[in-house]
Amino acid sequence: TKEKVAAKQASENVSFIGDDTVAVKDGAALTDEDMSAIRAFLSKKGGRAVIAGGQKAVGEYEKIARIDKDGAQEQFRDTTNGDSPKREYPTEESRLIRSRLPLKHAVRIGASGLKVKPFRLFFTVLLSVVAFVMFGLLSVLLFFDPVQLASETYAQSGYDYIVINKHYSYISTHYKFGVETYSGESDDGTDFTPADLAEAREKYGAAYGAFTYSTDDGYPNNLFTITDLDQSLTTEYYRPYVTMFIETDGNSKDFELLTDTDLGALGESDVVIPSYLFDALVHFGFTNGSKPLETYDDVTGATLDLNCRNMHDDVLTVTVKGVYRLDPPEKYSTIKDGSEPKNSSLFQLFDQEMENGLYAGVLVSPDFYYSHLFLAGGDYMRPYVVSGADLKLNVESADAGSASMSLRTFAPLSAYPYFDDNFFYIDKDADGLSENGIMVSFSYLFSSYSFGMLYKVSLLAEAAIDEALHEGLAPYVTTYREENAAICDEFYASRYDSAKAEGASDEEAAETAEAALLEYIENRIQVENSSVYYQVYSEAVSASRPIYNAYNNNLSVLTEGTKTTEEGEKIPATQDDVNAAIAYFFDVLGLAEVSDYTVTVTNELGLTVLDDVRIEGFYYGANANDLHSACVYFSDSVYQKMYDSFVAPFEETEDVNGEDYYKKETKYVRPADAIYEYIVTPYNEGAAFEALIAGERQVNGDDDTFYTVFSPLSTRLYNAAESLDIMEQVFLWSGLVMAVFAMLLLFNFISASIADKKKEIGILRAVGAKSSDVFVIFFVESLIIALICFALATALCFAICPWLNSQVAAIVGLDIMSMGPLSILVMFAIAIVTSLIATFLPVYAIAKKRPVDSIRSL
Repeated sequence: TKEKVAAKQASENVSFIGDDTVAVKDGAALTDEDMSAIRAFLSKKGGRAVIAGGQKAVGEYEKIARIDKDGAQEQFRDTTNGDSPKREYPTEESRLIRSRLPLKHAVRIGASGLKVKPFRLFFTVLLSVVAFVMFGLLSVLLFFDPVQLASETYAQSGYDYIVINKHYSYISTHYKFGVETYSGESDDGTDFTPADLAEAREKYGAAYGAFTYSTDDGYPNNLFTITDLDQSLTTEYYRPYVTMFIETDGNSKDFELLTDTDLGALGESDVVIPSYLFDALVHFGFTNGSKPLETYDDVTGATLDLNCRNMHDDVLTVTVKGVYRLDPPEKYSTIKDGSEPKNSSLFQLFDQEMENGLYAGVLVSPDFYYSHLFLAGGDYMRPYVVSGADLKLNVESADAGSASMSLRTFAPLSAYPYFDDNFFYIDKDADGLSENGIMVSFSYLFSSYSFGMLYKVSLLAEAAIDEALHEGLAPYVTTYREENAAICDEFYASRYDSAKAEGASDEEAAETAEAALLEYIENRIQVENSSVYYQVYSEAVSASRPIYNAYNNNLSVLTEGTKTTEEGEKIPATQDDVNAAIAYFFDVLGLAEVSDYTVTVTNELGLTVLDDVRIEGFYYGANANDLHSACVYFSDSVYQKMYDSFVAPFEETEDVNGEDYYKKETKYVRPADAIYEYIVTPYNEGAAFEALIAGERQVNGDDDTFYTVFSPLSTRLYNAAESLDIMEQVFLWSGLVMAVFAMLLLFNFISASIADKKKEIGILRAVGAKSSDVFVIFFVESLIIALICFALATALCFAICPWLNSQVAAIVGLDIMSMGPLSILVMFAIAIVTSLIATFLPVYAIAKKRPVDSIRSL
């Protein structure tokens, strides 16, 4: 036990420190007594002694001898029990102190391991970065979010409006000889109803119905070319046509008007054109009268003649009432100035945009659609009409024979209120169809060459020819009878006696004999004097021409809406002409008898699917004919029967003819008021737009309908999503392979590092370090490497993605590769997990050994 022992005072001036040191008071005058004590100390000790003086020498000695300033000296003695009394610890204080390696020391030790083998470290990092980059790029594809990509794509597109169209899905099943061969899912386009438009307004805040007048093939009629323009000035950027009619109203606030135009005051033929179309008119040198276009107001009041690809020689004339702002995005400026190559993806996208977009869509009033329904569609216009199967409408009459005509389209009569003025009921007191009644086009049935009115016209014409022939041959008959009296009298008597023998009266027998003699003489004239006979006959034929002329003129009134003047010019028919034509067919040709005809409908197999049907009226006029002359209108109840059989899911029928055919199964029922090909909504980023994108192509299970964005971008996005979805499993397993590869690289490096530090690990364990402490040291080393790889790989991914996008965009026109937060988080998680696994396995193996074994292993 170390303690301090105080000096022993021999006198006032002399003291003894311990057993070997004598100290003299500084500056003291020693007495004899003091000298005697010193001599006694020296003689007692014996041997050699050194007496030093001076502050320095004394100070150095005191330091070595551990003497303090008071003269006390540190000394050791044996320890006794009293020096360190035993303490009794209560249970609550009897806790073991756990071994703990401070984290900062673990980090420092772990980081120092990176200096051991720099060459191995370099290649480990290099290969791991490659693996992480591959995993990162694959994760971008694996976590592809179509809604996010669509939102980003549309945000970059420069769209001012989004156009939506509607479809319905169905199952198409093919049969061969009555046996199903294959079946598949498909879809067709259809139209929106006013109710759909109202629902869209609730969802998106603003929405407008747009139409193009559907065609017979189910595709929009979206190219209304502006006529009387210099087509030689056509460029790839400016195209002289209208693509759609957007129905708006006076409260529309979603269109930036560039002229002082009241949208609520638009007439049934008025339009407001987009600024793109105005620029196109300027480019083509269009003038309003003689005034060239310089400002937007200059086009106000101008008329445009629109010719649709299905309108033949007809035009749709509209009046321009203003201009609203709508131009293609700025990215197409290189096409405008002509510097963009025609084979570029940008050029192809622009070409599709002009076909499908609304840059040439004009604003119209709610009255526009029905006002130009017939003219715009021509013979191909079929609103509300549902395509049937290969049906036949069969009509039979005892007098007029029979006819079988294709029933390609049919519809409920109630869907056509705008035909009220052009309907004629055979029962003039009728105000609608009976349950089994049908309404047909006049030209569809009554102008058939083999059936109907023409048959009766031919009978009238033949009667007129016969009468004129008899009248013209009368002088020649008289001469022949006089010259051949004996032969004629004998022929007359023979026919008279024959008639009497059959029971005829004298008068009846005389009439029969006279008619037979007249026919005999005319036949003899035809044989013996043919030149005379055929001269008379040709003159008699002219008597039938007024009959055919009357038929054709009245037919033209009811089928074309025109009549022919005496000069041969066709002019529009008046209502008086219509009334006269109906009276002609009704009174002269017995139109009322049509209601007694037997009518049946047969399917493609020749089986009767509808009987007990009566023709109760017809529709007429140019407009009615243009709608669809071959369309038959049924009462609602009969239409429903037809619809259930030939449009709704088909019932199984035996293919008795052995022909192949298709059946179509769907829940969709086309509403009668489905008239809008598109819904146009202003583009606004936000939840409403994301909901629109997320719901695209999602089939409604109630009616099998779904909607799509009518844009080439939508098609490209869908194709990209489909392709990536198919490849999802490939991306997943490829990413896992890259992660495992990086893990093996780190595992190899950490294993080598641990092998080089077995002795250090043993020493750490021997001085109390736990297995977890050893794990932390090497986990830090592994984590540092993994984080370096993660940081480098993330930076490289951000650099590589734009380059890959430039390559992919050249093919698909989309920026698919986009490093999102999810990909970064997954890469970071993989780095952590890789570090943990790559560290745990080798550390676990070494930590199981005893410390002494680790130390001895080297």
